[in-house]
Amino acid sequence: MKALGIATGYPPGSRGRPVVACVLLDGPRTSPTVLDAFDLKTPADDPMDQLQDLARALASKLSGLEVDAAIIRVADRAPRANQSLTPRRRLLIEGALALCCRDKTPHVQARSGRELGQDIGMSKADLLALARTIDAERPDAAAAAVSALP
Repeated sequence: MKALGIATGYPPGSRGRPVVACVLLDGPRTSPTVLDAFDLKTPADDPMDQLQDLARALASKLSGLEVDAAIIRVADRAPRANQSLTPRRRLLIEGALALCCRDKTPHVQARSGRELGQDIGMSKADLLALARTIDAERPDAAAAAVSALP
């Protein structure tokens, strides 16, 4: 089973622009093989342009990949309300990415880190530690992908 993990973030050095990390895994959860790993970026400053750029970039990349399942790592629930625009923009991006994935495979999920761990009987921290051994640069995307493997 080929599982694509996707995670959106705003890493330092991205000048406030979103970066979408993607990791495509195959094989069993105990010893997955990385088939592909890539980041999607946008030069746009306008949030709607960013959304369009990232969705188009993912759709283009997906057209050349075999994917059985796509798992989008969404934000965990914040302990207190956050009035920042970033979480709302991230949600918009994740929705657009989910739609792109649905055009490729019917097996699309959006899961928080806690839910990903629960799905495979691990804590979020243990799953993230495992994911770092798979792709240290994209641990959230790797965690999402590994959670869908048998």
